[in-house]
Amino acid sequence: HKRVLEHIRAAGEHARAAADEHGQGVLVAGCLPPLNASYRADLVGPDEELDREYALIAKAVAPYCDVFLCETMASAREAAAAAKAASAASAATNGQPVWVSWALEEPAAGGGQDAPSTLLSGETVEQAVAALDMKPGGPIEACLFNCSLPASISAALPRLRRLLPEGVATGAYANGFITVRSPGGGSSEYNKDLTPDAYAELCAEWARGGASVLGGCCGVFPEHIDAMAKL
Repeated sequence: HKRVLEHIRAAGEHARAAADEHGQGVLVAGCLPPLNASYRADLVGPDEELDREYALIAKAVAPYCDVFLCETMASAREAAAAAKAASAASAATNGQPVWVSWALEEPAAGGGQDAPSTLLSGETVEQAVAALDMKPGGPIEACLFNCSLPASISAALPRLRRLLPEGVATGAYANGFITVRSPGGGSSEYNKDLTPDAYAELCAEWARGGASVLGGCCGVFPEHIDAMAKL
């Protein structure tokens, strides 16, 4: 834990300095990631481990961040534990907003528009939102999908929008992989068809549906973000 905290503090100091140097409008996100492995809902630990470790991480990033980002959450339980820890750290520091972002199951090969609207755990979007037990005016200000294929995000975003309380934003930052179903759950090669212009159009589609937090995850590069920003 000592080494982990040292790395978090070093990263936080650098991120905070860079954001402050570039002035207003640049925010630092304090990440609460999967504890054991991305994309692996089967490796999510017991509640006691989640509560202990996420509380430690949230407390460590709190002095440096403008928003807590619980991201790439493979299961509803994992996301709820991270959000709980982030909310407690927010209340104890500067009242930073909490954003929660889930990773979605991929469509079957050749599935096209039949992309599922489920987390990698198999849980539905409805179950994921219910597990957060959001209250009006609470610390959770955005619910997102990330490090998922664009087709999965396009299928799930409308359902998410209908479920959220008024005032809670939606959004997404997809990955550019062909699949994450390689051995061990790791990433595969990039999808060459996801050009900057193609990704920008996807983001425009999501924005038309009400998404207001947009970006890119693994395999989405600066040129994609540049094209997206120009729309």
